[in-house]
This record gives sequence, C-alpha cells and structure tokens, in this order.
Amino acid sequence: MFNYAIVTAVPSWLYEKAPDVKAESAVGQSCLISSIMYVIVGSFGALSIPNVPPNVLSVLSSGNMGPVASIFASMFTFFIVGLGIPLFSVLIRLNLVGSGFCSERVGQHLTTTLPWAISWILYQGEFVQILMSWGGILMSLIVFVAPLYLACNVTFSSDVSKDALDPSIVDQKATRMEQVELILLSAVSAVVISVALFCQG
Repeated sequence: MFNYAIVTAVPSWLYEKAPDVKAESAVGQSCLISSIMYVIVGSFGALSIPNVPPNVLSVLSSGNMGPVASIFASMFTFFIVGLGIPLFSVLIRLNLVGSGFCSERVGQHLTTTLPWAISWILYQGEFVQILMSWGGILMSLIVFVAPLYLACNVTFSSDVSKDALDPSIVDQKATRMEQVELILLSAVSAVVISVALFCQG
C-alpha cells in the first residue's frame, strides 16, 4: 500500500509540471513501470529467502544473510525510510500551501513541528504500535477513499469550472460506465476500510 503513496505527491507535482505534460499518462505510466519493477525485485527476494516473515528487513539486517545484505538493509532503512520523512513533509506542505488552505509558515508547523512533537510524546512501548496501526488505517482512507470521493464529486457534478481542474486529469464528459466503475470502487473501498476499522477496534 505504501509503495503507491504517490497520490500524496501528485498535487504538488501538478503545481510544478509544464503545461504541455499530460498528467494522466505520466502518472499511469509511472505506476505501471513501478508495478513491474516491484514484481521483478520482489520475486527475486522471495526466491532467495525461504519462509519470508512480514518484515523482510529484519531478516536482511540480522546478519544471517551475510554482511553485504546486512549493510544494504541498513542503507535502505536510512535512505528510503529515513529520508522519505522530510520529503513527505515538504510534499504535504506544498499541498496545503498550494491549495490555499494555510500560509507557508502555518504549513511548515503543521507538517514538521506538529508530527515530530506528537511522535516524540508517543514514542514508547505500545503507543508506537497503536500509532502505526491507526496510521495505516488513516493512510488507507487518504490514499484510497479520498481520491475516489473527489473523482465521484467531479464526475457527477454537472457544473465543473474549466479553470478549476486540469483537463488532462478529468474528462468532464464522463461516460455512464465510468460513473458505475467509480461507484463500485468507492463501495469496495468503503467496505474494506470499515472491516479494517472494525477489526482494529
């Protein structure tokens, strides 16, 4: 799920992209290429490690796979997970400021100071597990349900301003089939999230 968190970067990218770049094809091709690479790299990893646990990084960094695997697992933790945190802070700040939700100073505090302060307070014992569990569920809501809700809102709205949206993203003359697909996807996402919330509670 987190591999496709590109949805949080798309609004920031839309503010920066050149006018002649088609957003739909760029995002679609990127997701397709990434999916193929995930399958290829993941297949090699699955073939090389028998009985893979849910967290494969713990196996690679334990030293049982050799010193090279341990070093690269540690590098992955730092460069991908560690450096991804400030990157997403910048992206979310650009989303908040670019949409006019808040000023740059307020956006800076909302995306850096506040999350670090909350995580610092809760960074002990079982609070981390609770925070990560609920964070995963809320991430699912943001990544899966919110874009579908916005797509439904735009698709079923008969009065969409041409200046409000990039015409390469939203086809204002959506067919009936596209509307049915959006309803089905929204229903499935709502059911899955509801089940996750019920099981979490």
